Amino acid sequence: WSALDRKLDLLVANRQTLIFELMGTPRGMEGIDFADDDHLHAWKRLVRDLARHYADRYGAETLRSWWFETSNEPDLWHFWPHGLVKFLNYYDACSEGLLEADPALRFGGPGTARGASDTFKLLMEHCAHGRNYFTGEKGVRIDFISTHRKNTPYEMIEDELKVWRYVEHDFPQFRGLPIVNDEADPIAGWGIPYFWRTGPWYAAFVPQAIDLHNRFILDSIAMPYGILSNDNGFMGSWGKRTHLARFLPGDNDASTRGASRRGGARVMEVAADDRPPVEQFFLIKKPVLTVMSLLELLGETRYPVSGPADSLRPAMGTIATRSEGGAFALCVYHRPE
Repeated sequence: WSALDRKLDLLVANRQTLIFELMGTPRGMEGIDFADDDHLHAWKRLVRDLARHYADRYGAETLRSWWFETSNEPDLWHFWPHGLVKFLNYYDACSEGLLEADPALRFGGPGTARGASDTFKLLMEHCAHGRNYFTGEKGVRIDFISTHRKNTPYEMIEDELKVWRYVEHDFPQFRGLPIVNDEADPIAGWGIPYFWRTGPWYAAFVPQAIDLHNRFILDSIAMPYGILSNDNGFMGSWGKRTHLARFLPGDNDASTRGASRRGGARVMEVAADDRPPVEQFFLIKKPVLTVMSLLELLGETRYPVSGPADSLRPAMGTIATRSEGGAFALCVYHRPE
């Protein structure tokens, strides 16, 4: 686990609570077949051993604070090319591996790209009424329900409500599970350069999404909302979905979507950069990261803010808070279309 240890040590030392996607194939397991019994038990052991290792390293309570999730966007073929039946087998192997390590570990999914897609619906059916591959029992545990709903904030909430209403209507036994949107971004394709990602528009998107979710979901309906988070912790050029920007050849080339080995969206054959290393890589804090840092100043108690109707000022909003120490913090954003 040494390579992963170094990365997770850094995150845990900085008090990061993880959404841990159990995706990717370790070297030596490239030919794994999730229809093969021996392979499925091997995957279950791998997940179990991973959880035990990090419980020993960081403590059981740290791991219990993490959100273990299925493979990323399994309804997109390039992320999950193995078919639906094998995905359910894979889900059971992940679930049972974590349960064997610690029954208190949290596991859910499916983190679909298309909301209540066929993959999403099949997993709900499997967890409610299907047969657990390993135990033979009816039903499989699911501790939270996740999707990746990318849109502007008003439309994003509508997309999330469609997913929740489907679950509430078709699977009422799951209506109390936390709903998670852990890639709540404006648009898919983190490595594609867009001009609006460079400055304050994208920065204002983040507090608006938080504000509208507070007001239209947490304050208004009984939807058990769990996590709203972004998939923007990347390093790349100004126009990409990144916190930190840099200047490298090809980074801002919209026609090639940047050079993949330098942080772009696609692998491109580009000449090596012969500049000294100090000239190749600069990390510059973008406005979106500044905003996310400032949001840490908001207090624990949130207050309602009155003013013109949303229809009159759909691009503007305010988050008003007070900390336990009595300090007031006010966030005002403006995100025009």
